[in-house]
Amino acid sequence: MKRFELSLRPLALVFSLIIIFAACETPEETVITTDGKLLTSEQVGTRFPLEAQILAQRLGLDSLVDSLRFNSDVYRITYKTLYKGNVVTASGIVCIPRREEAMDLLSFQHGTIVAHEDAPSVAVTVGDTSIAEFQYFSCLGMVLIFPDQIGFGSSTQFFHPYYVDEPSASAIIDMIAAARELVLEKERLLSGKLYLAGYSQGGYLTLSAHREMQFQGAPFGFNHTASYAASGGYLIKNVQEYFFSKTNYHQPFYLPYVTMAYRDFYDWDQPLTLYFQEPYASMLPDLFDGTNSGGDINSSLTTVMADLLNPDFLNGIDDMPEYQHVVDAMEANSIVDFNPTTFLVLYHGDQDSTVPYQSSVDAMAKFNSLGAGNSVSFVTLSGKSHETGVIPFVEDFLRRMGYF
Repeated sequence: MKRFELSLRPLALVFSLIIIFAACETPEETVITTDGKLLTSEQVGTRFPLEAQILAQRLGLDSLVDSLRFNSDVYRITYKTLYKGNVVTASGIVCIPRREEAMDLLSFQHGTIVAHEDAPSVAVTVGDTSIAEFQYFSCLGMVLIFPDQIGFGSSTQFFHPYYVDEPSASAIIDMIAAARELVLEKERLLSGKLYLAGYSQGGYLTLSAHREMQFQGAPFGFNHTASYAASGGYLIKNVQEYFFSKTNYHQPFYLPYVTMAYRDFYDWDQPLTLYFQEPYASMLPDLFDGTNSGGDINSSLTTVMADLLNPDFLNGIDDMPEYQHVVDAMEANSIVDFNPTTFLVLYHGDQDSTVPYQSSVDAMAKFNSLGAGNSVSFVTLSGKSHETGVIPFVEDFLRRMGYF
């Protein structure tokens, strides 16, 4: 496989309108001894309809209120996945409604995070991030999961493979399999319908998993039904060109995040000064040590691209052989080189200056050129920026799933 990206944490910016947490039940550790993916599970709380309804109203999602009817138990899990050819322990959150009917499963992929404390399995009991709030939508009656992704939760010994295709897809697909084990252990029923959704980097992660399941199949017991990917960077070289064309860019941490992720994943030994100017090049390892948010890192960088980037990198990335490895990595991790056969909806705000709207336009054009037809559709979030596109995206894909 292959891949890369850029994103923000737009969900946190929007969903942080309310922090309501139900009283947690006494945590109870369960060690699973099976030949499957699930390793451990621990219940960390229960979410209740009333709180979910209040949250939905405050977010402007009044259309959901009447459908938020089920208590939902929240579990932190660990599971097995592959990273760079080795079996590692990954983690995430699984929300299981108390419902007798067979339930769909939705895997929701988070946007860009950098700080370890913002991982879903950590933030789930903190309440100041989008994932901590989005849990409440499991009260609609679906099993809702949130993979941490490699580099977060139980796998902080690794640098997060930001916009790298292969480990991104594996972490999602293996967590879906682990969540199925947990649901069956709790004697709940699954419908077999599997949905994927994500915003910003989460859009990239969603499309990465969608692509992999088309080639390798969905996890046992599931029929991949549809995916909803919003505001991600799918053709990475195109997004890089957008960044480099800007005199100033308001989220400068994206550029070293991608570069350092590729450098780590592909074991590049080139110095960071090949890509970035001082004093920034020397600062980056400490800035990306897991203790800082994207905003914290931005405050230590410059928004002036000509001051942040090595002039050769900025002006010669396409011509100088020293940078061919970067171009190759970007091409390898772009994820629009297939003809989707499972239903896929792309979303993007046409006023997005963080991840360019053109990224999704180009992805749609590529799919059309490969003969995608009616299996892929595109929704323009008219007048929406990267931050304001989240709510209409969530409302639309939940409506398409039939939850209101």
